[in-house]
Amino acid sequence: MARYAFDEEQTRQYLPLDAVLAGLFGVCRRLFSVDIAQVEPASVGAQVWDEQVRLFEVRRDGAPIGYFYLDAFVRPGEKKGGAWMNGVVGRSRALAPPGAEVRLPVAVLCCNQAPPVTDPASGEVTPSLMTFGECTTLFHETGHGLQHMLTQVRVRFRVRVRVRVRVRVRVRV
Repeated sequence: MARYAFDEEQTRQYLPLDAVLAGLFGVCRRLFSVDIAQVEPASVGAQVWDEQVRLFEVRRDGAPIGYFYLDAFVRPGEKKGGAWMNGVVGRSRALAPPGAEVRLPVAVLCCNQAPPVTDPASGEVTPSLMTFGECTTLFHETGHGLQHMLTQVRVRFRVRVRVRVRVRVRVRV
């Protein structure tokens, strides 16, 4: 971003988390024909580890095909820095619950952005406001999550999100 003269902090006011999520989910709908909506964890038999963690259901043609947790906010002393995606469980026919054709994949997307702020005097809440870099990171991690959740591969060991780096060294004598 050094190419252009702008202060990334000044873009925050235009990028509240909920608006960014709405745009992100719209892109997912157009590209992958999926709908993503927040669900109450108890409604699907899930739990969250922090009150600010949100659970989302990914649906195609009205049927759930996966879930992901979004742990968006920094918690000093509890979470490491950076951002990442982990698969909680993968899609599996062999491990499907009784009466289900398949176990649905679940992912967790972790970011470390500023949480919403409540003014102690007025009680007014300022939503989490994102930098452009944080938006890019959220889109990036969501891409990893979608790769995990949208897979149609039937063999479990083939369902992985991995980046391999190959280094070739040639020594000539």
